[in-house]
Amino acid sequence: MKKILFLTPQIPYPPVSGGTILTWHLIKYLAKNYRLDIALLIKGNDEKGIEILKSQLPKEVNVWWKRINIPRSGVNLLKSYFYFLPLSIFRNLSFEFKNELKDIIKKEKYDFIFIDHWLMYQYVPYEIKSKVILHEHNAEYIMWERASSEERNWIKKMIVGFEAKRVKNYERKICRAVNRILCVTELDIRWLEQIGISREKLNMLTSVGDDSLLELDDLEYNNTEKSLLHIGTMSWEANVNGILWFTNEIWPCLKNIEPNLKFYIVGKNPPQSIIRLNKCSDIIVTDFVKNIEPYYQKCRVFIAPLKFGSGIKVKILNAMARGIPIVTTPIGVEGINVRDGIDIMVGTTPDEIISKVIMLLNDKEMWTKIKDNARKTIQKNYTWDRVFAKLDNILAS
Repeated sequence: MKKILFLTPQIPYPPVSGGTILTWHLIKYLAKNYRLDIALLIKGNDEKGIEILKSQLPKEVNVWWKRINIPRSGVNLLKSYFYFLPLSIFRNLSFEFKNELKDIIKKEKYDFIFIDHWLMYQYVPYEIKSKVILHEHNAEYIMWERASSEERNWIKKMIVGFEAKRVKNYERKICRAVNRILCVTELDIRWLEQIGISREKLNMLTSVGDDSLLELDDLEYNNTEKSLLHIGTMSWEANVNGILWFTNEIWPCLKNIEPNLKFYIVGKNPPQSIIRLNKCSDIIVTDFVKNIEPYYQKCRVFIAPLKFGSGIKVKILNAMARGIPIVTTPIGVEGINVRDGIDIMVGTTPDEIISKVIMLLNDKEMWTKIKDNARKTIQKNYTWDRVFAKLDNILAS
């Protein structure tokens, strides 16, 4: 049985975000079918989270971890320049953990090192003899380039633009160094090819989300209220940017048309800019909730107003699997095999998004059509059985 060390930058249990959902399902499968050990980073004082994680794993799985807390700040940005590392990499760097893992890898002689997210490549020793697989949740440099294009403050735009170049150079370097790269969308593959990564290294391993939602009964139009729902980790800048754009540019127009409309924003760690939206009429910011099913059942339309980002958006896959009709942007559907007006609604401008939201709020026939087709699409193309079969083939080759 092949032996794998799985490196990941966060505790993946409970799986409450798109990234952790994918990571947790991979860990469960690898622990069942291979000899697996895990090394991870924790932020803050979350030792209890480590014990909860261990309770969900077979006893044979070793879990090594290191607490790290390097905040995003101007001082640390300057330090990252000194170390010639992108800020995101520097913020996840522990020399102590690096040395510990070097000794562990030398002793255990793993067949594979599975790097879950680009942040963890820095923990792979240079002299390693194991095969190295890099799991790219996103083409990172694309996210930074898009964030720079959205920035209106010229100083921040300059800083983010320079960071995008550093990310691109670092991402190119590590992709060239590993044996295989797993991408979640064909777009990510093309973007990595554009920076000089060989197509032979690049493999599709799409994210799926929570396909168990398909087992739940259909939502019913008449049982919902005229309300909108957004679910997503609110510490992710792309979510924050999208929600602020939506509430500034689109929400007032929607309220003029539908005065009783409500908007629920569900997701952990909302910044103050999102929390302040609670003061707006009929906008409810909940922070993290353990059970989101009542929100799926109550709300009529799911909103994903993304203006930048890359990779596949698990919140959209989950909403499709649950059967709540979605209105999103072209960024939101990147990498997902969907059809506008058939199993999802896509709007580029505020006016397009407004018209499609209003249609789904009031047209029961269209609402039901979108719901049914979305669930069929997930059933056909996005289940974990398909992902694991592909992963086995990649490991075998």
